[in-house]
Amino acid sequence: MHLIENPFHLLGASPRDDRRRLLELAEERSLSQDPVLCTQARADLSNPRNRLAAEVAWLPGLDPAQASEAVEFVQRAASTVRTMTGIPALSKANLLAAALPRLEGTQMDSGLAIGILELATLMETCDAEQVRALINEERAVAGFPEVREVSAVAEALAERRRHYRTALKSALEVLPPLELVSLVTVVVTEATARGTRPAPGLIDDMVDAYEVEAQRFLDAEARNVELLVEAVRRSVAKQLPRAFLKRLLSRIEDVVTNWDMVAQPVQLSSMSRGLDHALSHRVALAVRELALELYNAHGLLEESKLLTALLQDAFGEVPRVAEVTSDDAQALQEIAQKREASRREWERAIAYEAELGTFQRHTVRISPAGIDWQGMRWPLEAISRIRWGGIADEEGGHPKFIITFGDGDSSATITTFDRLAYSSLLEKLWLAVCRRLLIETLITIAKGQKVVFGDVVLDDQGLVLPRRQGQWDSSAIYGTWNQLQFQTGNGSLVIRHQQDARIYAELPYLAVDNVHILETAIRNFSEHKTAVRLSDLLND
Repeated sequence: MHLIENPFHLLGASPRDDRRRLLELAEERSLSQDPVLCTQARADLSNPRNRLAAEVAWLPGLDPAQASEAVEFVQRAASTVRTMTGIPALSKANLLAAALPRLEGTQMDSGLAIGILELATLMETCDAEQVRALINEERAVAGFPEVREVSAVAEALAERRRHYRTALKSALEVLPPLELVSLVTVVVTEATARGTRPAPGLIDDMVDAYEVEAQRFLDAEARNVELLVEAVRRSVAKQLPRAFLKRLLSRIEDVVTNWDMVAQPVQLSSMSRGLDHALSHRVALAVRELALELYNAHGLLEESKLLTALLQDAFGEVPRVAEVTSDDAQALQEIAQKREASRREWERAIAYEAELGTFQRHTVRISPAGIDWQGMRWPLEAISRIRWGGIADEEGGHPKFIITFGDGDSSATITTFDRLAYSSLLEKLWLAVCRRLLIETLITIAKGQKVVFGDVVLDDQGLVLPRRQGQWDSSAIYGTWNQLQFQTGNGSLVIRHQQDARIYAELPYLAVDNVHILETAIRNFSEHKTAVRLSDLLND
């Protein structure tokens, strides 16, 4: 029952008016208002049982002048109602409920937010026994029998709570969607102290109604998050450009942020009630699994950290999610610190500078930026091929050492007679370039792809070798690791098939790119006690 629709307001009556006065007021109002409504109002107020609902919905404890002034405030200056003091809790609550549609603003200091919070608090403080005492005082003056059962008042108060819930819904549903979300969020945040204490029952009622209205949006956006997660998995599996992956992750961030903005009041309310918000767990789990997969399966630390930070920000109000993501963030931070320390150590380990050359000396420099040689810089990550070796002087002089490296388009060669400098440079090049090329080779064959070294084709379980010219069958022959023999001779890596001496390959170190990479992989594999496939070396 709205305050303006209350029988006391319709007749201009006071709870202190007796039956005779109620009859007079009904007759007077019938001249200007609907006679049927006036008659019904008088009947309700004259019947002690029906009268209780009107009394609880009116302004118990206020004298006629105060009541008249308060109703005037509701109709003409609603914001004034919030500042009224010294009146019973139920009367203030009824005034606020009537004033809510006229209060404005969606921020924490707005009239509407404060009004909702105060209404909810007042409802909690309304004591049935105290209300019964106020009503009985007024009934004694009006000559009506007192209310004897507190349960009757409690039942009427429960009906008021239902009315307040309706009043809240009416005040909120006229707000634009973003303002509605903002207001509900700030109200729940304040009422629950950010989820750390139970909210008044009326606030819980408001959130429950809000969740029903928001459910369609939340379900749809949760599904969008799951679809984007699958798109990221496909992108990584297909090794699509990193820029595409970043766009997908940015989209996940946008959708989860918008989803959380709408879900946050529900999360806070659930947290304050000691409950789990199931849909929040579903969305968080999808994103967390992706974050873990990006690092554990693909080594994408920064992307994993980005998603974990998103989870911490979006699901801080969901205790179980907040706990595990906090652990994840700490673990990733420790990994990042170890990586940074390892990176710094690697930078120190690869640093090299020396003057090399045969007839004309040039400075060679290795740093994280690349290899500087003869006025050019070769970025380390761009170098895809390398070969090296020594050539003995036929007249018994000093051997000449040659190192060639390059990318897919061009190459550079360093030549020196200085064995010590050559050894030092190779040590640095192995750390700076060759280790990466070895790992990339193993990853490639682990995916079922093949790698070519001269006239040899490598896969995870063996090699394809050529049959030497002059034989009637010139087709290539496949040999598994246990069928092959390896040796070094005449500046080449020689690979033979155990079952046919005519099937072999010679890979000159100075003529075929990355032969040393292949040889290192094979030697490590032969020394490994449990490896079955060459890519098993990645597990070490």
